[in-house]
Amino acid sequence: MSASLSVNPVGMAAALQVARPHSQTVDQSVATQLPANQSVTASEHGGAMRHDTAYSDAASGRFSNQTIINRDAGMIVYQLVDNRSGLVVRQFPDEAMQRRRAYFRTLDAMKDDTARVAMDRKA
Repeated sequence: MSASLSVNPVGMAAALQVARPHSQTVDQSVATQLPANQSVTASEHGGAMRHDTAYSDAASGRFSNQTIINRDAGMIVYQLVDNRSGLVVRQFPDEAMQRRRAYFRTLDAMKDDTARVAMDRKA
């Protein structure tokens, strides 16, 4: 065992083959054949279309991206803003996360302040 605190790789990951149990139900089953109107076929252009409308609208100019620094929470906030109305459409992280982070940062600052006062009283 090494005395270092870093994580060292042990070796290469090996592919694991899992043996599946043989089932009599599978042997007795019947192949399913659906009529054409009930079956599903893969599209030729499956990966070419995006369904994220906010992304495509941002590219068209309707929305704009904003980056804001929240100093109370100590984090960077990314927003997607509607240019017509000025309203925030999407935001990461959300308001609750920012308030929670600001609250915990305030608690940590209070702990540091009380520790400093205790150290000053001892000296």
